[in-house]
Amino acid sequence: MNNINKFNHSQILQPNIRFNYFISCDNKLLSNDLIKEMLHKFWNEIMNNIDDKIVILLFRIQFEDKTFRTIGNLQKINKFQFSILYNLLINLLSILSNDYKNLPIINIVFSYKIIDTENKSIKIDSNNIKEDKLPTFKFYGYNLPLTIDITKWGTILSHENNHY
Repeated sequence: MNNINKFNHSQILQPNIRFNYFISCDNKLLSNDLIKEMLHKFWNEIMNNIDDKIVILLFRIQFEDKTFRTIGNLQKINKFQFSILYNLLINLLSILSNDYKNLPIINIVFSYKIIDTENKSIKIDSNNIKEDKLPTFKFYGYNLPLTIDITKWGTILSHENNHY
């Protein structure tokens, strides 16, 4: 438990309290291998030590300049969903701008909260991953479609009288 220095192990496994679990990256670049390594550390120290509970989780990275970036949406997971979460994160990494992959990272941060499973269901949200690759341009850390045809931007949720 090398990453748990401010709290004892029982404190960081308490339900209904939000924690930030920092894992030092020693200025490595973000890659699929780094995500897998850090996710394994989080899983071994936190997820494998909870019983039948759900964890709400944000995957964040901290750059050398001390700024944080969140990758993906808030996820509701249990300890049996390592592979699904890992695949989601590497798919998100593939659509992010190269700034995420080319800037050294000092920490990966798992912001999480353990919640009881009563009346709760797990949900991994992969709605922001597109299978088709369109030409894109970088805008504030995201690769946006390089087309004026809005029907190619993603799923149309509502369309009425040219209002989307």
